Amino acid sequence: MLNEKRSIERFLESVASQSKIPDELVIVDAGSIDGTIETIQSYESRLNGLKVIVEESASRGRGRNLAIEHSIGDIVAVTDAGCVAERDWLANMVKPIAEGSCDVSVGSYRSSHSNSFEFFEGYLLVPSDLRKTSRISSRSLAFRREVWEAGCRYDENVNVGEDTQFHLCFMQHGYRVCYADDAFLYWEMPRNFRELWRKLCAYGDGYWQTLLVKGFRSFFFVIMAFYILVGLSLLLVCIGEIMLFVGLLLLGMAPILALTAIGVARSRHMNGFLYLPLLMLVQNTAFVTGFTFAKLVGLIRTR
Repeated sequence: MLNEKRSIERFLESVASQSKIPDELVIVDAGSIDGTIETIQSYESRLNGLKVIVEESASRGRGRNLAIEHSIGDIVAVTDAGCVAERDWLANMVKPIAEGSCDVSVGSYRSSHSNSFEFFEGYLLVPSDLRKTSRISSRSLAFRREVWEAGCRYDENVNVGEDTQFHLCFMQHGYRVCYADDAFLYWEMPRNFRELWRKLCAYGDGYWQTLLVKGFRSFFFVIMAFYILVGLSLLLVCIGEIMLFVGLLLLGMAPILALTAIGVARSRHMNGFLYLPLLMLVQNTAFVTGFTFAKLVGLIRTR
């Protein structure tokens, strides 16, 4: 966590209001300078066992591992700043584990939105099927401590997607997984295009770092198709083939327009015809930009 003053109070308030109050709450901060730590410390009287660990420049994976290392509970529940948990989130998360039904409990999450921009961001960013292995998120997760102690750790060397290896590890080692569909929390969306661009660039960066992980390779072909489309477009403009360029542009826009129509039909919000194409263009361009720069940095470092 880093510089989360805008969202940390809502997160802490939701934890303090749980029907099942956690026995301990361990938060790792990567060196916030915006008052985040002071806000957390103000909740010490309401949250017994609240611990704040500060490690400058700690990655997300390092933060998660460090928090678990400093916890003592047999069942570990994991979430993020920028989320707000429903009152029964924790109780419903740990119940199947405590009853012996499973070793890992996967919770649900939805987007938190206050306007159409954030609503359609959530439509694009929150998976419709949270039961896919590649979509399991540590944004809403609980597990027996023994899973982590047995060697399934968060990757400390990537910026985004630090939980991919962890999730694949517990799946491959045969730990029992159940889905707590009644354990909900809300994930706050970026407030503007600038925040969205930064988030999606980071996702693209993280995708490059976890490219060789099972379940991610298929997306590589989508990115290659994007490169080819952009390259052909530039070539056609350079040689003056404007009509062919327009045709190629329309061909590239066809999937976006089709997905927009589907999104409007599903959401029943007509203003999706305005927001969805813009958001998808920003989303895809930012993702590929983050991926490209990460790839270039990776190639430079290997030389």
